[in-house]
Amino acid sequence: MRETWNAVRRCRLIKQELVLGSILFLLISSVVPSIGKNVAEKTYQTSFDSEILYVGGSGEGNYSKIQDAIDDASSGDTIYVYDDSAPYFEHVVVNKPIQLIGENANSTEINGSMLDPSLDTVSVVSDGVTIHGFHITNNQGEYYQAAVKVIGNDTVLSNCIITKNEWIGVYLVHASFCEMEDCELYENLIAVHLVDSTNNVLRNCRCHDNADAITLFSSSHDNQLIDCICFGNHFVNIHIQQSVGNQIIGCVCQNGYDGISLAYAPNTKMRNNSILDNYANFGIGSSSVSDFYCDIDTSNTINGKPMYYLIEQRNLHIDETIEMGFLGLVNCHNISVKNRYFSHNFEGIILADTTDSTIENCSFRNNDGHGMYLLSCRNTTIKTCSFYDSFWDGIFLFDSSNNTIKNCSCQGSLAGVNLDYSTYNTMQGLTIEHSRVGISFDSSGNNLLRDIEMLQCGLQVTGNAPADYQNDVDSS
Repeated sequence: MRETWNAVRRCRLIKQELVLGSILFLLISSVVPSIGKNVAEKTYQTSFDSEILYVGGSGEGNYSKIQDAIDDASSGDTIYVYDDSAPYFEHVVVNKPIQLIGENANSTEINGSMLDPSLDTVSVVSDGVTIHGFHITNNQGEYYQAAVKVIGNDTVLSNCIITKNEWIGVYLVHASFCEMEDCELYENLIAVHLVDSTNNVLRNCRCHDNADAITLFSSSHDNQLIDCICFGNHFVNIHIQQSVGNQIIGCVCQNGYDGISLAYAPNTKMRNNSILDNYANFGIGSSSVSDFYCDIDTSNTINGKPMYYLIEQRNLHIDETIEMGFLGLVNCHNISVKNRYFSHNFEGIILADTTDSTIENCSFRNNDGHGMYLLSCRNTTIKTCSFYDSFWDGIFLFDSSNNTIKNCSCQGSLAGVNLDYSTYNTMQGLTIEHSRVGISFDSSGNNLLRDIEMLQCGLQVTGNAPADYQNDVDSS
């Protein structure tokens, strides 16, 4: 019997030595350096006076709860969590700079199903925390609770599986210089959600079968999304809103409703992204021209075709011989676009602060927002184009004047042509049908309409001053 007990003790010591070796390897090894000047390289290592605390398993003195080990740990300590005592039904609060290491991401499970619905499963409220190798699941929160909520800075989350949470997988709030790497997130409402969080890096993560994959909101500036794969998400793959200077590098966005969408997100940089088979592959929206100044080159593709996002270009001719997945024109002059087909983006074409250009004999179909969006454009001519089944408008003009829309057809949108704060435009020879509104004027006066045929729809005029209602519409 004594020999058997000694053998068990030897096996246990060997296992703990192996665990210690793997922990030291994880902690001494440098994290892969971040790309970009705003994210510093970080190296994690044990100090001579740090300790390793064990949770689960059968060792003498091992803890049975993760939180008890955290409460007893000191800054710089490591907590190693065995998988043979999983799942751990706990609310874990990490309130000191420690390393929390799971034995195996597939089996070291932290389960939030028994928590009060007002609680996150894992809350990181300290700077300098590392979490590695966990399966975190089943948070049943009532409103924006998360499997992992990070408020502290310099957090590293790696090699984790985060799944089946009612609201958010990983939620960064007011968090900076954090890194998330080699994680898989699926069947969450939102896989990764950043709010007012800056200079963070998401690298090599897989987000699939969520409602939304990766969303950045409300002053989440200068973050980097690198080599992430988002597929099969029901709504958004990557969405950035009211956030400046973010980078999307080498990502794949496939088989979602939206591929990559930017709203009020200036200075976004996109390189080497592959956007495939989404209903709306790409979209960029704002009512301010400055928000359209983004760095998007032809290394980005939509269904294998390069994106053309042109800024301050002059005297170009674009026709059907150029392979193209998307076209945006920002502060351009004298651009001719002919004989093109634009479909399955949020906008078929964007023209922002573009002048003296012509869009001719083009077809726009199944774009999720507008077939064509003109923002602060002047002296642009749109002729012999057809617009089918855009959700909002066939053609949308905002703050645009002295443009001509001639001999075009629009059908299947909420509005065939929508003018907001747009004056002195000419519309002639249009056919609009199967739309809720034929032509909509909102605070838009002094426009000229001739030879307009509207079938089962009509004009809608709204405004704040008498001049907003003064358009030249004759009986033709």
